[in-house]
Amino acid sequence: MDWHRDRNDDIIERDELQQQLKENIMEVTFNKISGDKRIMTCTLNASYLPPAKKDDPLTQKKIRKINEEVLVVWDTNAKGFRTFRMANITEVKHIKEA
Repeated sequence: MDWHRDRNDDIIERDELQQQLKENIMEVTFNKISGDKRIMTCTLNASYLPPAKKDDPLTQKKIRKINEEVLVVWDTNAKGFRTFRMANITEVKHIKEA
């Protein structure tokens, strides 16, 4: 799945991107709140995620209110959880299957 804001009329759906991230490593380009452009290689594939720790709330598998405006992902380069706003995504590229 490749998507670019300038080439597509449809917005990218959160559920669709989340499913792609569970199966693949993706490159997501977005504008940070500061206005800076950020390109992140990320995934939600369980084989890349660290084991859940009691002191790290982002790795906990628990029910909590989901903010549909943001998506939490694992940055494969920074080796940490990062978030971005769905509305700020400008491009999504498939890198490889996870």
